Amino acid sequence: MRYIRLTTVLLLTACGDGGTTPTTPPTPPTPPTPVATLITLSATSLSFSSLGETQQLTATVKDQNGATMDGAVVTWSSSNIGVATVSSSGLVTAVANGTTTITAISGSVSATASVTVLVTQTATLITLSATSLSFSSLGETQQLTATVKDQNGATMDGAVVAWSSSNIGVATVSSSGLVTAVANGTATITATSGTLTTTATVSVSVSGRAYPAVIRGLWEPGAWDQLATFVSDPAGVDRLRSLGINTVSVLASFDVLENGEYQFQHGRLEMVKEEVMRYKGLGFAVLLSGNADGVPTVGDPQTRLDNYLLSCRAAAIELAELGELYQVEYFSPANEFEGTLANEGFPATLQSPNPPETVFDPPDTGTDARVELASKWFRDLLPDIQPLFSGRLIAKVGGAHSGYRVDGYDYLGFTIDHNYLDQTDFRR
Repeated sequence: MRYIRLTTVLLLTACGDGGTTPTTPPTPPTPPTPVATLITLSATSLSFSSLGETQQLTATVKDQNGATMDGAVVTWSSSNIGVATVSSSGLVTAVANGTTTITAISGSVSATASVTVLVTQTATLITLSATSLSFSSLGETQQLTATVKDQNGATMDGAVVAWSSSNIGVATVSSSGLVTAVANGTATITATSGTLTTTATVSVSVSGRAYPAVIRGLWEPGAWDQLATFVSDPAGVDRLRSLGINTVSVLASFDVLENGEYQFQHGRLEMVKEEVMRYKGLGFAVLLSGNADGVPTVGDPQTRLDNYLLSCRAAAIELAELGELYQVEYFSPANEFEGTLANEGFPATLQSPNPPETVFDPPDTGTDARVELASKWFRDLLPDIQPLFSGRLIAKVGGAHSGYRVDGYDYLGFTIDHNYLDQTDFRR
């Protein structure tokens, strides 16, 4: 037998008050767009005690409802980047002593922080741009710069640095650190700031002798004062070269004192050095000559003569060393030496009451005696100056005479005539 199950479903429906259909709730209004209305900084003042030090500023931006605006764009600036800088993220860096204002801007609002940098810097390190310099020509220059740093490793801009050379005869240095080669040798350049010093070694090695095949130049040493003015003008240098001039004479005068002593006239050696460097720098060969001014006045005529010869000898030795330092091509221990021996304070045998007027006139006994004495003086000096001077030696004696005997010298120099010109004639 089959049974059939019947299921009854009961549907219950809730009925509202009047039986009306429910409505959809209204959409809430769109909130207003946040607008930056306030910006504040994490600090309104910063102080630094060392250069290069950094501090972080942060900016908080709030909208019209007082809500923080995360991600708001903030622009940073410094009113004086010479005192402190600020990065795009608000990192402030001390640069130099002073004050500045850091400004943060977001939209139309801004906030500021006052920054004070007060650093007492103490020099703790000084370094040079180079620790050694080499020169291959006289008058050449090279610039040294000194860097001074403080206790925090920051560079001290404007630090006072004093410069000095251990040997100004080899190299000089200016107040700004410009080094100039003066003569062959070595020197130490020292830079000092406060209690700190540092040094650079300078080496000058010049093999700058250039001997012309035929000497053509201004050989009378007295003319070099005029030449100094002449070559200051480039047109003057061109004029000399157009004439074939290749050798310039430089005279080093000294005062003869008593007892075989001497002294160079004030500033004369410095002037001689400058002129040698000038002419060699212009490409001329140089003849350096000693020149005695005055005679001894104490003692009898022979004593005066003996002391005069000793003074001239001592000065010649010093000048030979100077000539080697400056690599001059030619050196004469004296200028017109025979003529200086005719001084009336010396023995009468050296006097010439009626000297020959031309080289063709027969010489007198006084001239003969002076020639013999001058020749002996030049020869006796050779052992002292040859080890000191490696250039070519000239015995500059005065008037022409067949009796000169100056073996060992490369040249014998005569004065043919004295022709002193004014500036106009000299230029012609």
